[in-house]
Amino acid sequence: PEGGPHNMEWDPHAIVPRSALTAHHEGTQAAIWMLERLEEGDTQRRLLLIEWIMLLLERKELFEPLGLKKIMLRRAADASESIASRLVATLPRLIEADREAGLAALKILNNREEKPVQRSLADVLTRLFRRIEWDAVPLLEKMLNSDDENILAAASSTVGDLRFLDSAKYADEVSRLVEHPIPIVRRNLVATIRNYMTEFPDDKRNVVTRLWLDGDEVVCTRIRELFLRMEEVDPDRFGVQITKIAENDKSTLSSLWEAMNVRNSNRSESWIKWLDGKGKPPTTTPKTVVVEGPQTNIEVELPELDDALNTLDESYE
Repeated sequence: PEGGPHNMEWDPHAIVPRSALTAHHEGTQAAIWMLERLEEGDTQRRLLLIEWIMLLLERKELFEPLGLKKIMLRRAADASESIASRLVATLPRLIEADREAGLAALKILNNREEKPVQRSLADVLTRLFRRIEWDAVPLLEKMLNSDDENILAAASSTVGDLRFLDSAKYADEVSRLVEHPIPIVRRNLVATIRNYMTEFPDDKRNVVTRLWLDGDEVVCTRIRELFLRMEEVDPDRFGVQITKIAENDKSTLSSLWEAMNVRNSNRSESWIKWLDGKGKPPTTTPKTVVVEGPQTNIEVELPELDDALNTLDESYE
């Protein structure tokens, strides 16, 4: 008998190999008939159709025989917003199966103005970025100009994906959203601020400074954590950041000094004196000396053939 839960050696986490699926003609015709009847039914039946499509998309061998592309393009223009909204979840798989059909369905859905459809698109935006890359940028830009807070929240959480396409555009978008009037947008930038600081250590756009001076406690708490870590691993950059903040409003750094006092009160006092021009920073970033070695075999002094053979013989003895 085959192994199962009744066996002691049964591994519930084992990966069962998936065998290739063959779409038989008679079975395909029966499935098409069923899908057509669901598509002709009421809203509940069409919702069931979308659920079936989501399952069928996991079997790429069935995509063409069952004509799923045509069904999905028709349902993208469905009169019911609930059908179109649910169909959005299938877009990533559709794009994997047929990019052109996926982009066509995306265009239809993106042109719909219903809030549930737009919110669903915002929810899958990160998955779309991974598959269509630059084609997803206009979608992001449209969502960031929305007046719906739920759409803005999802879209602003996806801004970090821009750095994989164009780092300068990513930084410009983050800089622009720092001034966004809705707090949830500014708070969502916190998720990508570490990547921004790594990519742009000089922070010429003053993104970190402006977020800190914003005064939002959620934002400041996260940046404070980053500052404490930065002070440990890169004191020079930490000094640059707190200097920028102090030039605008030194009093806003009080919460940072309070958190640092818990770890080491002497260091916070030293940084405060340094900002006042009364001392040196407590520490500086160690300079890493890069020793350049030979770049090619031509630059390496090779041993004589006899010496190399003798070395090999000795290693086998």
